[in-house]
Amino acid sequence: MKIAFIAIKGIDRIGGVETYTLELGKRLVDAGHQVIVYTIKTPQYSRPFFHEGMWIIPLPTLKHVYFEKMLLVALASFHQFTIKHLDIVHYQAIGPSLFSFIPRLAGRRTIFQSHGHEWAHAWNGLARIVFLLSEKLSFWFAHDSIAVSRSLRHYYHKKYRRDVTYIPSGITPRQSIPCQTISRYGIETDGYILFVGRLSKEKRVHDLLLAYQRLKTPPLKLVIVGNARAGDAYGDELRALAGNDSRIVFTGAVYGDELIEWYSNAYVYVLPSETEGLPITLLEAMSLGRCCIASNIEANVEALSNKGILFPVGDVNALSTHLQQVITNPAQVKHIGSILHQHVLSNYTWTLITEQFIRFYQKVMQPVSGQTANLLTMQGKQTMSINYPINRAADVTETTNMASIMLPEESRGYYAPPQQQIPFRQYWGALRHNLGPILLSAIGGALLLLVLAALTNSTYTAKSSIKVDTRSPMLLNYDVDTARPPSYIDETVFYNTQFKMLRSRDLAKRVIDKLAIRDSLLAERPFKPAMYVLTDPFNDLVKFVRSLLPTDGESSNATEQVTAEEIFLKNLSIKPVKSSRIIDIQYTGQNAEQARNVVQTLTQTFVEQQYEDRREVAENGKRFLNEQIYSAREKLQAAEAALIRYASVKNIVDTNADEPLIAQKLEALNKAYMAAKENRIRTQSQFNNKGELSGILNAEDDPVVQEHKQELGKLQGSYLSNLELFKPNYPAMLSLQEQIRSRERLIAEATALIRKNTVNNLRASFDAAQDEEQKLAKEIKLLEKELLTFRSDNIGYANLKRDVDSLRSLYEGLLQRLKEVSVVETVQSDNVSIVDTAVAPSRKDGPSYSKYLLLGLLSGLLLSSLLILMREIMQPKVRISADLQEAGGKYQVLHALPYNKAVSEGSTAILRPKAAVLWLDALRYLRTSLVLANHGKFPQVLHITSPLPGEGKSTVAVNLATLLASSGHKVLLIDADLRKPTVHKHLNLDNSSGLTNYLSGNLNQSPLYRIKSTRMLFAICAGPAILDPVEALSSSRMQSLLDKARELFDYVIIDAPPVLGMADSLLLSNRADGTLLIVANNTSTKQEVRTSIECLEKSHGKLLGLVQNMVPLRHISKTSNYSDGRNMLIPA
Repeated sequence: MKIAFIAIKGIDRIGGVETYTLELGKRLVDAGHQVIVYTIKTPQYSRPFFHEGMWIIPLPTLKHVYFEKMLLVALASFHQFTIKHLDIVHYQAIGPSLFSFIPRLAGRRTIFQSHGHEWAHAWNGLARIVFLLSEKLSFWFAHDSIAVSRSLRHYYHKKYRRDVTYIPSGITPRQSIPCQTISRYGIETDGYILFVGRLSKEKRVHDLLLAYQRLKTPPLKLVIVGNARAGDAYGDELRALAGNDSRIVFTGAVYGDELIEWYSNAYVYVLPSETEGLPITLLEAMSLGRCCIASNIEANVEALSNKGILFPVGDVNALSTHLQQVITNPAQVKHIGSILHQHVLSNYTWTLITEQFIRFYQKVMQPVSGQTANLLTMQGKQTMSINYPINRAADVTETTNMASIMLPEESRGYYAPPQQQIPFRQYWGALRHNLGPILLSAIGGALLLLVLAALTNSTYTAKSSIKVDTRSPMLLNYDVDTARPPSYIDETVFYNTQFKMLRSRDLAKRVIDKLAIRDSLLAERPFKPAMYVLTDPFNDLVKFVRSLLPTDGESSNATEQVTAEEIFLKNLSIKPVKSSRIIDIQYTGQNAEQARNVVQTLTQTFVEQQYEDRREVAENGKRFLNEQIYSAREKLQAAEAALIRYASVKNIVDTNADEPLIAQKLEALNKAYMAAKENRIRTQSQFNNKGELSGILNAEDDPVVQEHKQELGKLQGSYLSNLELFKPNYPAMLSLQEQIRSRERLIAEATALIRKNTVNNLRASFDAAQDEEQKLAKEIKLLEKELLTFRSDNIGYANLKRDVDSLRSLYEGLLQRLKEVSVVETVQSDNVSIVDTAVAPSRKDGPSYSKYLLLGLLSGLLLSSLLILMREIMQPKVRISADLQEAGGKYQVLHALPYNKAVSEGSTAILRPKAAVLWLDALRYLRTSLVLANHGKFPQVLHITSPLPGEGKSTVAVNLATLLASSGHKVLLIDADLRKPTVHKHLNLDNSSGLTNYLSGNLNQSPLYRIKSTRMLFAICAGPAILDPVEALSSSRMQSLLDKARELFDYVIIDAPPVLGMADSLLLSNRADGTLLIVANNTSTKQEVRTSIECLEKSHGKLLGLVQNMVPLRHISKTSNYSDGRNMLIPA
């Protein structure tokens, strides 16, 4: 199925209806259906988009507390025509359902859903009337309806006799969220009492505040979550009532997880409302296991199902007592919360609700079949059987356990109610019946507008156009545009400023003075003098009445005459051309030339004013710059003098090079110091770690040592070679040994000397590097001290120099700007230019007389038709037999009697050959119907009455009695209408004595008259008027009269007074064998017929049926005149 929901304010404006629609919609999408939701167009949501599978269509509307939603619904009702193959149009709430007839024009199935008594909210009187009217019309316009609570369902059944389907609100089971975000309010878990909802008077939050304030040092805080409607001061009243109590917290509107967090950590939830549909906030609190206290209205009772805590609505003391009890009994609070949690999960989950909606949609979509079921329905206190068309395939009783859980006991035998069609025929009948007043209204409206047009002075409208740019042409690089908006201001602000300047009183005064039209403006009057001949006396009367009322000084000055500027601005119209920089200027006056001159002068004056404003700004700028230049010059001179004095005291010569030289020296010394330090570290390392090794290595490399080693090697070689020949003690060998020892001694001495010299050299290098490092460090410290001293002395000098430089720059800039402004002042370059010059209008304003005539005819026609239709909607009258049958309910309409003027003039005329055939046939049909309605026997005592006077009951009584008498039956006709009798007029009888004389016991002669023209017809006239007709008719003499009549006559016909407002007919109905209720066409309303039936039922009379009287011939069956035209046989 494709379903369209009309309409919600937005997916981000979460309220009760919005939540309901979105939750249901996304689940319908999950079930495979297509869902369209209409919302308000916003900058964030300006185009159609998908949201959780739903197709969201934003539509524009007006931002108004009353018209925003209604205009959205109207546009959505027409927009749905653009959606192909749409199955269901679902209107959310009673107010929007006022437009539910629009989709039916395309044959689409339309339903509406009631979320509560919207008319009972804090609206104004007009809004309440609209909601009540919408509630009544919705049952005519929509195919079917839904109520979210049983109490609503019972209310609609009782008031409108409509069977509304009950489908409650649903909730989404959520996990509790620990106290995190809300802790910023100083809140702890189970540490507060919670209310969630809109802050409006019907929520009675003030009761909760008063009850909380009566608690004895409550350990819990009170948290109120929600906002008031725009423009509703109730929220401010609540904050004033709370005062400065830090224990009462107002959070404003809260959504999403934070709202769930508030629910999750509340100790108890309170809902003190006086009206609700089925409160979703209460269900949400229950779903999270919160103990709930609510007022004992029907919706809250239904939601809590005797499992929560209820208190009488508006009873602050009872609420305070319950709060004190739950505070002192936390175990009970947890127990109640657990029970409510299980109750919600068993009955109010969205899964169950969605399944029930799908079955409901399927039922609505099914065409009406020819099958019928004999079902019971309640009407008043009677139980009756009516055949209604049903479709078994859509019967909710065939659902699974879900239906048995969700539906109340009385709705499990659910059946499809009969389709309510728009009663176009009824409305057309109302218009046709009131055709004369409608035509008179149309003619009156036409004449009124023609007279108004003739008495209205002619007006002429001159037009011109100007172009306004945000900036002037840049003739100079340093142009000064004083009209151009800054870059951070929107152009809309700039143009709105220009519009306001065009309608300024100063500009109007300039134009009026230039043209010298002040007197002519004050003399202008919208109408010709003849009109004021009629209105001036009324105005004088109003002034006289006001003069009699006490007034103060301020109110006495409130009636001053209108000024010429106000008249001028009233006639002036400024209209910006959309998506352009063009502004249309129009002026309406009673003189064409004057109107042209005004527009021309206005545009020229506005352009001149723009140039004058620029010049004035430039002159003011020059004046300001001169003042600033003088001040800057004085400050610059003083600063320069202070700089020179400071330099003299501190011996500072500003070469701009002293500090850089010191810094360079310091940098060079730092580099030398680092090099010396590296050298010292290297020499120290060589001395400490490589001294001995370096000596050894140097000795090995020494030439002398190497020479000695060579010689030593030779000696050792000779010694070894001779050792084979000689013994070691051989002198030659001893000599070689001595030479070897000598060489070894020389090598050792040379090596030791070299090693000693190497170590000494390394020490000397280390000592030199260390000395150099220490000297450089001392030099750096001295230079750093010198630099710090220089900087310290130069701080004051630098500050003074900086002041001098800044003042000099400011002074030079001001001089340059003064030169630029002086040049720009002489240049005429503006951002306003005239596009169209005004010309004298050749035609006067307004429509011609023929158009006035047509407009008056249409206005009178539409207004009168609307009033008639409104009256018909609010109080529908009986016009056709179907209307009477609907009002009569179980009582059948026996027949419809045609209207015939001749019949009402005399009863004996009906027996003549030239009598009204249709009337005779209708009367005979009625007689037969009475026999059938009374189990085959005509009632012996027949009581005839009507709801209201003038419905022809006496005419029917006289003619029916005459018809029975003409058939050979002895008939007595009793005129029991003691208030306004008419039987004696129909039968030309003397009414000087009659029933009243008999009942009062003052009868001197028999009240019985025998009708000469009809021998078997006898009549008793009403007689003279008496003070208490009810007392007379309830007397025993009246009963004895009827008893005697039963014995002497075959039939007794009682003509009784109307039912409504009098008890006469109720007494007579109880004493008769049957009652016939006569209802004239287009006289009684349906409600009056129902009330009459209820009154007759209370009297325990037997109502045989209803008769529609005075029916136009066009509504009478043509077969009633069935004959071949032969002459009738006249009875003897």
